[in-house]
Amino acid sequence: MKKNKWLAATLSFFFAGLGHLYLGQNKKAIIYFIAEIATVGLMYTINETLGALLNVFVGVSAIADSYINAKYTEEKIEIKKEEEKKPVVKVY
Repeated sequence: MKKNKWLAATLSFFFAGLGHLYLGQNKKAIIYFIAEIATVGLMYTINETLGALLNVFVGVSAIADSYINAKYTEEKIEIKKEEEKKPVVKVY
């Protein structure tokens, strides 16, 4: 099923992993959820600057990854549709 790449990126903007959850990539979603929570925890407990920088990195990578994955899936669907349209010639 075709997924909207912009919706996936927007969901990841609000919380890392939501875009992957929308795309059905549950393992990646869990990894990004954990990374988001860990960087926020780091920001409030050990080092605010390092935690904030890592949190921005996790957020930006989640946005980019969900957008690229949705776009890649969309392209695979288009290629599959084109292949289905091609006539099949069998020679025996």
